[in-house]
Amino acid sequence: MIENEIYSVGGLCAFESKFRLRHVSTGCYLSITKLEGKKLSDDKFLPEEMCELNSNLAREFRMALIPSPDNSTLFKFLALKTSDAIRDKYIKAGSFVFVENVLTGKWLDVMCLIDNNSHNTIAGKIPLIPVLKHEISEDQVFKLF
Repeated sequence: MIENEIYSVGGLCAFESKFRLRHVSTGCYLSITKLEGKKLSDDKFLPEEMCELNSNLAREFRMALIPSPDNSTLFKFLALKTSDAIRDKYIKAGSFVFVENVLTGKWLDVMCLIDNNSHNTIAGKIPLIPVLKHEISEDQVFKLF
């Protein structure tokens, strides 16, 4: 669920405004936290070679769900330049966007944990993890429903 920075403000969501991403089932907020004393590559879920191959990764941060909103839970949506949304002031269902964490200035992305040529899956699904990147690229686009 998208929640305005000031939760009591409703109405249309404008691009470049600050929002929080709230998990509907738990009521928790997506947060970006700084990893103290370790790097993301120390994480058991992200192989070192993936960190070495991708210099655009912001390895010092991790995503988590937290129960109360704070500055780490603020995000902005930037319209994909080729979409119709760039002419619009307000976000619509079906908009293609980049997602920026306001506190860090880093961009949300999803990384596949297996080689593209591999057919390995976990329970029939391709293992993906959320990551932050320093810069945006066209493969970091999310569709809002």
